[in-house]
Amino acid sequence: MKKAFNKDIAGQIRYNPRRFLAILSIVALGVAFYSGVRATSPNMRLTVDRYFDRFNASDIQLLSTMGFETQDIESIRQLKQVESVQPGYSADGFVLKNDSTLLLSFQSLDTERLKSRPDALLNRPELLSGRYPEAPDECLADVQLNELYGFNLDETITLQSNNDSDIKDSLKLLEYKIVGFVRSVQYISLQRGNSSKGEGTLNGFVMIPEQNFKMEVFTQAYIKSKDAESSRFSDTYQKSVDRLADSIEETGSKRNPERFTKIRSEAEQKLSDGRQKLADAEEQLAEGEKELTEGEQKLKDGEKELAANRKKYNTEIANGEKKLKDAEKELIKAKTELEKNQKELEQNKERLEQAEAELENTYKQLEQGRQELAALKSQIDLMEQTNQPAEQIDQLQALYEQTKARLDDGQRQYDQGIHELAAAKAELQKGETELKKGWDKYFAGKAEYEKNLTAFNKSKSEGAKKLDEAQNELASSKRKLEDARRKFEEEKPDALEKIEKAKKELKDGEKKLADLKEPEWIALDLQSNIGFASYRQDADRIAAIGLVFPLIFFLVAALVSLTTMTRMVEDDRTVIGVLKALGYSRFDIAMRYLVYSGLAAAIGIAIGILAGAAVFPRVIFDAYGILYDLPPILTPIHADSSLQAGMGAFFCAVVPSLAVCFKELTSTPASLMRPRAPKMGRRILLERLTVVWKRLNFSQKVTCRNLFRYKKRLLMTVFGIAGCTALVFTGFGLRDSITLMVPLQYDEIQKYDMAVNLRETAEKQDIDELKELLSADKSVKASIGFYQKGIELEKGKNKNDANLIVADNRDDFKKFVAFRDRRSGRPIELTDSGVVITEKVAKLLKIKAGDTVTLLVPDKPDVEVKVTALTENYVFHYIYMTQTLYNRLYGEEAAPNSVFGQLADTDKDTQSNLSKALIKLDYVSSVSFNTSLRKDFNDMVKAMDIVVVVLILSAAALAFIVLFSLTTINIDERRRELATLKVLGFYDNETALYLYRENTLITLIGIAAGLLLGVGLLSYVITTAEVDMVMFARRTHWSNYILSSLITLSFAAIVNLIMYRTINRIDMVESMKSVE
Repeated sequence: MKKAFNKDIAGQIRYNPRRFLAILSIVALGVAFYSGVRATSPNMRLTVDRYFDRFNASDIQLLSTMGFETQDIESIRQLKQVESVQPGYSADGFVLKNDSTLLLSFQSLDTERLKSRPDALLNRPELLSGRYPEAPDECLADVQLNELYGFNLDETITLQSNNDSDIKDSLKLLEYKIVGFVRSVQYISLQRGNSSKGEGTLNGFVMIPEQNFKMEVFTQAYIKSKDAESSRFSDTYQKSVDRLADSIEETGSKRNPERFTKIRSEAEQKLSDGRQKLADAEEQLAEGEKELTEGEQKLKDGEKELAANRKKYNTEIANGEKKLKDAEKELIKAKTELEKNQKELEQNKERLEQAEAELENTYKQLEQGRQELAALKSQIDLMEQTNQPAEQIDQLQALYEQTKARLDDGQRQYDQGIHELAAAKAELQKGETELKKGWDKYFAGKAEYEKNLTAFNKSKSEGAKKLDEAQNELASSKRKLEDARRKFEEEKPDALEKIEKAKKELKDGEKKLADLKEPEWIALDLQSNIGFASYRQDADRIAAIGLVFPLIFFLVAALVSLTTMTRMVEDDRTVIGVLKALGYSRFDIAMRYLVYSGLAAAIGIAIGILAGAAVFPRVIFDAYGILYDLPPILTPIHADSSLQAGMGAFFCAVVPSLAVCFKELTSTPASLMRPRAPKMGRRILLERLTVVWKRLNFSQKVTCRNLFRYKKRLLMTVFGIAGCTALVFTGFGLRDSITLMVPLQYDEIQKYDMAVNLRETAEKQDIDELKELLSADKSVKASIGFYQKGIELEKGKNKNDANLIVADNRDDFKKFVAFRDRRSGRPIELTDSGVVITEKVAKLLKIKAGDTVTLLVPDKPDVEVKVTALTENYVFHYIYMTQTLYNRLYGEEAAPNSVFGQLADTDKDTQSNLSKALIKLDYVSSVSFNTSLRKDFNDMVKAMDIVVVVLILSAAALAFIVLFSLTTINIDERRRELATLKVLGFYDNETALYLYRENTLITLIGIAAGLLLGVGLLSYVITTAEVDMVMFARRTHWSNYILSSLITLSFAAIVNLIMYRTINRIDMVESMKSVE
């Protein structure tokens, strides 16, 4: 008998698989969603905790306004709470990649410790590819540089030092070879922090061997606490870190006076050196001016001297040329005279020779005449002897006498000619001698002339050469002087500018020295790390969603499970009576349902816990992968949420069946084996509305009667559908609330595109200069200066941080920030009678318009002020007041220290160029653009959007299972009724429509109730899921109502189509006699 009973229990599952699977599915889905979503936030925290433990993340990053000396590090190391201290260096530098300039943080890496004791290295980088550095010029690069900017292993990173002298002063090498890509616990988000250079935002980090840094002091120190052993997200951990931070700051307060004295002394020495250098520079400039003036005077003197020498040279050359010409003329004259004399001498010689020839001829004639005379005498003698006639002799004698006379006359002439010839020869000889002397003198004169001419030409050439050389030297000196003058004039403005800059630097240095304060140690815990803080907020946001959404989800699933088992027990009323009549105990009969529901619940719980732990945390964590750079999420099964979900599901599945079963077991077997009496028909409210009722046909009237005839079924179904609709609507509404937040904040409320913050040392002329620069820049449409300060707001025991903004010109300020009431959209006026605060901070402080709030401003007295209005705002907290009110509260004017700007074009290049130009200004501390803030929030919204989609899909799946289960129950418990309709001649379609009308009407009622419930649930979820610094939008698009309704109606239609076959397969005979 027991064996048959056990078979019957097993047969329950076999004969009712659909109900069994429905319970299993609804339990599995409810448990999976509840345990999975609730486990996501703890898993996110656990993943980061283990990740930080694995790579020895520091608990505190210590910064100082003046760096750290070795003694500072040692004093920190002596603290009892400190486990280890790791000092380090860092410097920001520019790197060029694919025509883009990237700003990277270069950080020191203790390669020796990394090799010898890697576990002791704080913030040890996680090597993703490549190897660790082995040489000074090797580095580890941020994996983001590989994924986003295309850097590869073995590629060289070259620092740009043209306009960045700081990096040359900080690092020994400017080129590093990438040997590995790493991930760091310091950067778990994709943001890499801010910088005072470039656009103000870092693009990545690079780790280089620490021996590459030239710095004399450490720029930072990482500290590990001994006491911080609990989760980094816990209050216990935070308290222990806060205690350590207090101890460190106390140590700093002891070390800082000594360091301050040393730094002040060094600063005074540097100022003294600077003054000396300035005096030297001014003296050098004056000396240069003096040297140029002296050079110009020397040049003028040289030109005068050259002119005088050239004049003297020209005079001497002219005189020399004149003398030479005179000498040449004399030579020519002498030569002419000599040649004339020579010619005359030669003519005389010719005449002399001619005369001598004539004399010779005369002599010959004389000799011939003597011979003739002798012959004539001989003839005369002979004639005398021969006694020639005397007449003849006389004739001959006369002839002889005549001839002799003539001969004597000729002899006399000849002798005279001889004498004259001798005289002429003597004269000729004399002439020749004189001529020779003349020629000798001429040739001597000519030789002297030529010698003088050669000497003159040489002297002239040398003189001209010397003059030319002097001219060239003078020209060269002039060019050099002109070059020197030009160079001096070119360099003079720079020199004057440098001198002025040096004077300004000296003045600033003297001012800084006068304003110099003791060094301050700033202990930054993990909450100050932008990545960790954002991650914690996201984990808290998921935890907040996990508080409410899964609970409603689980309640709906539990309700359906409860309904299913309740219906099952009620349907088995006859079977219970038979078993009781056969002698089975109450416990045995109860076990029949306990095993059925318990097994379905147990399997569903097991599947739900395993699926929930594996699916939901991974899906949600992967959604945040666009924001964070972390290892895969850890997915342990959490006993608390799993136990809560399991016990709740088991309770909802088992306890109702046992309660109904024991209720039925109180009746006798005979009464149990008889069918339960049908419920008495009653008039419904609609029947009393005659105008409406009489216009309904028979089918519609039956539908209305049936709805209110089974009130419990109606309420259960309506509540189940309402719950699913509310969940779907809440999912869509949450999605809208998150996605609308960004455009509302940055398009409608904060209408500026850029915010420029000035340093504390900035003066009024700096803000005026900045406004002039922005006004002259064509990319800036408008700008406005204002004062802002981080303060605390206090109301009773409540305190909250906020950003105080003081508007100089309230009318102009409205063009940059809109003040309006969120509910009515009515503009809000900023008046002198009080302050305007943002809605979220007012809610946190429990303030309404008309109340007062206390302002806690650093270095100023606490003042209480009236809140005139609450303005719409979604990101961060602000308090606005006028300049007049500030003056009245604090007795001084709030000097502008920030500027809002509206850009003509918000493209990346415009922002980049503008940011680079502004960040170079000494008095500008940071430049931010709403586009980057918008991007950050959009990334967060995308992650949340995926989470919301998961919620919507899960709610939709629950809606389908709920509708399927409730419809199945409805058909099973009304099987006889549907069979009766078939017997009465209803066609299949008519029978189905008979049921579909009820289902559709109940679905519509459930949708309407669900939308009302969804509005309240959405408001609660939004309020719960918000973090302190953010307010989600309170707007829901009308399409959400339609989408939520259509999804539920779609599932209802799908379920109806699935059940159509079940309705058609109802056996009329078997169903009609089922009671028997």
